[in-house]
Order: sequence, then C-alpha cells, then structure tokens
Amino acid sequence: NNLARMLALGRSVPRDIPEAVSLWSQAADLGHVNAMLNLGYHYLQPSPLGPDRAQGVFWLEQAARHGQADAQAILQRLGHPGPFPPPIDHGT
Repeated sequence: NNLARMLALGRSVPRDIPEAVSLWSQAADLGHVNAMLNLGYHYLQPSPLGPDRAQGVFWLEQAARHGQADAQAILQRLGHPGPFPPPIDHGT
C-alpha cells in the first residue's frame, strides 16, 4: 500500500499509476484495508478512460465494512445509505 502511494504520487520514485493500481489491487485482494480505500478512491478519480464508479464504490464498501473511517466518509458524501460498523484506526 505504501509503495503504491509513493508510485501514485511520484514521491521519491517516478510516478507510475498502472503499477500503483496493480499493487493496491494485490494488497486489497489480500485484505489490506487501506489499500481497499486507496484503490476505491483511485477508481473514482478522472482518468483517460474516465472514472470507474462501480469499482470505486465496490472497494470503498469493502474498506468501510472493515471500519475504515475515510472510506465511510467518502461513501456517505456519495449518498451511500450505510450502515457502517464503528470506525477502526487501521494505521498505514
């Protein structure tokens, strides 16, 4: 997750969005909650192919179900009906 963030932001390494998405996907598939958040957020952003709202909401919902507070807040702003479990601090 952290390496993917570095790649997505171009911090200390060349920016590489496809590799960041690949790493987030791998980590999210393994249950890394913050990777789920970052992958979901990425899919909601404009891209050359356009945002992928369905994928974005899917991964945000996965993170929110694990108590990821930022994912819960984004989904609430998008009008998601909830309910969500209590937020948990998942660190980085």
